[in-house]
Amino acid sequence: MKLEEEDHHPSKVRLFGVGLGSSLNDPCGGHEPSTDLYLWDPTWDYSSIWKIKKRLAASDLGELSRLLMPKEAVRKHVMSYLDDKLAKMVDSKEGLPVTVVDRDTCNLHELTFKHWNSGDFYVLNGGWRPKFVVRRGLKENDEIGLYLDWDWKTANYIFKFSVLQRAK
Repeated sequence: MKLEEEDHHPSKVRLFGVGLGSSLNDPCGGHEPSTDLYLWDPTWDYSSIWKIKKRLAASDLGELSRLLMPKEAVRKHVMSYLDDKLAKMVDSKEGLPVTVVDRDTCNLHELTFKHWNSGDFYVLNGGWRPKFVVRRGLKENDEIGLYLDWDWKTANYIFKFSVLQRAK
């Protein structure tokens, strides 16, 4: 379908929700009163929010309890948004503590986001296996998605997570 310029006119944008917010207090939104305003554009591909997509490998599911993240996607869609202080924390031995919201189950989990210089990898660890692999029953070749979001109520970056497709 070819979209004409008039299809993007503001009159074509529809109100999606008023007064329903998403925060760490209400991770899936829709239950906590808010002054947030959301717009819905019928031409927008909402599946594009998942900026980091990965088919899980055996190494993501094992006893090392860490998710290896695609470095180019992380550099483009995560690191480019972090200020110098947060970027240094990612590069530190301790890493950056982050909240990961499972959008499928509305659960919050605290993990550690870090850069391993030895192999130039970005990882989520600090409980990845029990909090996601075991709890969600993740298998090799499942496709997952992540994106970085901003929680206005806590003024912190958070990761959003979803299982996009189960392995066949």
